[in-house]
Amino acid sequence: MPSGVLPQARRLTGSCLMRAKSSTKRLSLRVKLTLWVVSIVLMGFAITIAVLANRAAGMQQEAAHAYAEQLAARNGAEVAGSMETALDTATALANALGSMQASGVAQRDVANAMLKGVLEGNPAFLGVWTGWEPNAFDGKDGEYVGQSGHDATGRFVPYWNKGLGMAVMEALVDYDKPGAGDYYLVTRQTGKPLLRDPYRYSVAGKETLITSVAVPVQVNGSAVGVVGVDMALASLQGVVGQIRIFDSGYATLLSHGGLVVGDRDAESVGQDMAKLGFSEEARAAVKAGQPLTVSERDERLGGATVTRLYVPVRVGAVPTQWMFVATVPEAEILAGVNRLMLLAAVLGLASVVLVSVGLSVSLERLVLRPLGGEPAEAAAIANRVAQGDLSQPIALRNGDSRSLMAQLSRMQASL
Repeated sequence: MPSGVLPQARRLTGSCLMRAKSSTKRLSLRVKLTLWVVSIVLMGFAITIAVLANRAAGMQQEAAHAYAEQLAARNGAEVAGSMETALDTATALANALGSMQASGVAQRDVANAMLKGVLEGNPAFLGVWTGWEPNAFDGKDGEYVGQSGHDATGRFVPYWNKGLGMAVMEALVDYDKPGAGDYYLVTRQTGKPLLRDPYRYSVAGKETLITSVAVPVQVNGSAVGVVGVDMALASLQGVVGQIRIFDSGYATLLSHGGLVVGDRDAESVGQDMAKLGFSEEARAAVKAGQPLTVSERDERLGGATVTRLYVPVRVGAVPTQWMFVATVPEAEILAGVNRLMLLAAVLGLASVVLVSVGLSVSLERLVLRPLGGEPAEAAAIANRVAQGDLSQPIALRNGDSRSLMAQLSRMQASL
C-alpha cells in the first residue's frame, strides 16, 4: 500500500466518522422533535376537545332545559285551558243561578235543564252540579224531600253526570261532611273558586277518581251555594301520560296538595308525590306554586340522574296552582355531545397519525436517506474503517450511490 494512502484513508475515515456522529446527533434531535411535536399536537387536540365538549355540553343542556320548559309550559297551558273552560262554565252557571235566586224566579226544573244542557254540550265534563244552603234556592226544600235528585233534606243539590254514559241526575253526597265534602264546604266558606285536589267520589254508584272546579254563588254578598264541574282524572291522564321527552323522559302533573293527577304510569294517579320519589323541596315548591329546577336521581329510571323542571299551572282566579313537572335524563341530554366528542377524538387521533407519518417520511428523506442506513450502523462502520478494519462488507440500499454509507463503501473498496 502506498505510504500516502493510509493517512489519507484515516483522514477520510475520521471525516466520515465525524459526519456520522453529527448525523446521529441530528437524527436524535429530529426524533426528539418528532416526539415533542406529536406530544404538543396530542395536548392541543385534548385541550381543544375538552373545551369544545364542555361548551357543547353546556349549550346542549341549556337547549334541552329550554325545550323541556317549553314542553311543560305548553302542556301545562293545555291542562290549564281545559280547567279554565270548566271554571268559566261554573262561573257562568253560578252567575245565572244567583241572578235567578236574587230575582225571585228560581225554579228547580229550569236550573236542572241548564245543568243538563251544559253537561251534554261539553264532552270533557264528567259532571255538573250545584249545592245550596237549606231553603236558600227557592225556599221549598220541604216539598222535595226524598224526590228524584234530592236527598232526605230536600235541599237543592242536583248532580248531573255521565257515569252511565248519558246525562243522569242524582243528589250530591257528603256535601255536609268536612273532608269528603270539601268540594262544597271549602268553596262556600272561603267564598273563592276552588280547584280540588284529586279525590274519590261515587258517580252513578261507582267510585271514580275525579277533580272538581267549584265556584261560590254570591247573593247580596253572601255565599249561599256552590256550582261545580267535575272532570275524571282519566281524561287528564290521557294528556299527560303520552308525553315523552327525548327517549325515556316523561311528564307528571301534580295537584296543589302533592297528589299525582297525571303521569307516565297510569297506576300512579291519585298517589302522593313522595311515593314517586319527589323530594320535600319539590313539595314545598308545589305548595307555594313556585317554579323549580333540580338535579336528582330517579329510581323509576334505574337510578339515572335527571333534571326536573317544575312549571306552575295557573287556572284563572283560583288561588292554588297545580304543577307540571318535566323529567329529563341527563344522559340523554348529553348523548349528542358524547357522540360529537367521540367523533372529535377519532379525528384528532387520525390527525396525529397523519402528522406522525409526515414526520416519519420527512425524517427518512432528510436524515436516513443521506446517511444510507441507521445512524448507529453508519457510525459503527465508520469506526471500523477508522481502526483499519476493511474486512466487513457494507450493505447498501438499491440504487444508493450518494449516501454516507456509499462513500464509506467506495473508500473501503479503494483501500
